[in-house]
Amino acid sequence: MWKYTFSASSANKLWAAKFTARHPNLIALELSNFKCGHDAPIYSTVERIIESSGTPYFAFKDIDENRPAGSIKLRVETIDYFLRQYRKHLMDARPECTVGSEESSPRDREASA
Repeated sequence: MWKYTFSASSANKLWAAKFTARHPNLIALELSNFKCGHDAPIYSTVERIIESSGTPYFAFKDIDENRPAGSIKLRVETIDYFLRQYRKHLMDARPECTVGSEESSPRDREASA
């Protein structure tokens, strides 16, 4: 995967970033207890892989049991809002198919007559 990875966790994160970047129906969500540690050297690599594909990416690297529940709730609401807006953007960008236009098939034109 990455020749300088000495951790299974780092290798898994890199694999997941590449997998997510190649699948248009997925988003990336990274959860971690710390911003530093043995995975710290690959954070920028993971971010580059995912962002280069245009895949939505959320990273929460400071989750632990001492955080207030309100903080987690706010994050979940933020992700929910973003994903709703992202879906709306994707739906608006889809080409519309009009029945009876020159681009429709003869079978479609017969059905609409």
